Amino acid sequence: MAKLSVIVPVYNVEDYVGECLESICSQGYADIEVICVNDGSTDGSRDVLAQWQERDGRIVVVDQPNKGLSAARNTGIALASGDYLCFVDSDDKLEPGACARIVEGLSVPGTEALVFGAHTFPQQTDDEWLRATLSPHTVRYEKFEPAVLFDEASTPYVWRVAVAAESLRRTGVQFDESLKFGEDQLFLFSLYPQLAGIQLIPDKLYAYRIDRSGSLMNRAEQSDADKVQKNLVITERVFGFWQRKGFTRMWPVDILNWSVKFVLYSILCQERGERNKMVRRLVALWDKCVNESKLHALRLPSYARDMVDLAYRMAGQGAFPSERRIKAVMVRYRLAEYGTASFVAGALRKIKKK
Repeated sequence: MAKLSVIVPVYNVEDYVGECLESICSQGYADIEVICVNDGSTDGSRDVLAQWQERDGRIVVVDQPNKGLSAARNTGIALASGDYLCFVDSDDKLEPGACARIVEGLSVPGTEALVFGAHTFPQQTDDEWLRATLSPHTVRYEKFEPAVLFDEASTPYVWRVAVAAESLRRTGVQFDESLKFGEDQLFLFSLYPQLAGIQLIPDKLYAYRIDRSGSLMNRAEQSDADKVQKNLVITERVFGFWQRKGFTRMWPVDILNWSVKFVLYSILCQERGERNKMVRRLVALWDKCVNESKLHALRLPSYARDMVDLAYRMAGQGAFPSERRIKAVMVRYRLAEYGTASFVAGALRKIKKK
């Protein structure tokens, strides 16, 4: 029987971690180890962990000074002895039968990663993006293709990805401990291109809590400009890793297109001064990491190509476009990429904020 290591980073979640561990320890699959990394909790979380460790010998508790989520996960990875690894945030839960299904999926010969679905609790989300993100369909990639990252519901949450331990060791991928936001995204952009046998399934094996006021995601609901700055940092880390591994040479159009969607559009929505600074940073990143990025941009869809051309002009490579031109290109991009309904909904949200 294959062994599954479940890595649970713990920080100040005394009201939730017991429910989390109950969901893991009550799994019908017996051969698991639950590595709880207490990341310097200052509440009663450590006491809850001790109680659960007494109840179930499969629980391993490790204490470390507070270093953040990424460091806690890296500690768990280093200690894991299972054939397969998965991650559970300490305020979330696994659904009954999840461990057995994960092992079943990863036991298929040639499978290195399993991506599964999730649902939100204690109430269902009304966020269409989140619902779609948590709902992959059945598809298998025998080798990495850009569609894994850019077309499938495979990101940005690492807790809905299980991976073969040997594959993770082979790639050497870890969480970037200097990132406090978007570490999952960078981890998956680093991992997937180095894997073969990536299986996606629609089974909703994970329950994602969306209402905890002290959660990392809620703390991340900061000013829009601050979030865009953080997304730009993530983009820089992703491009840097891809360049070092040679991936920008293999898939230049795909990574350029992703950056337009992930960060450029939101950059252009910022106040003029900050907007122009961030555009220059992004263009400098393209030029540094993607050889002949302007030529590769010509292979983008026309509405995305216009966005790249706009950015280059705003960065000083051509006549600076008028504000009317900038808005026109943005509107065309938004309509083409997301559709009329999404464009109208976004406009209404902006009106309400005012």
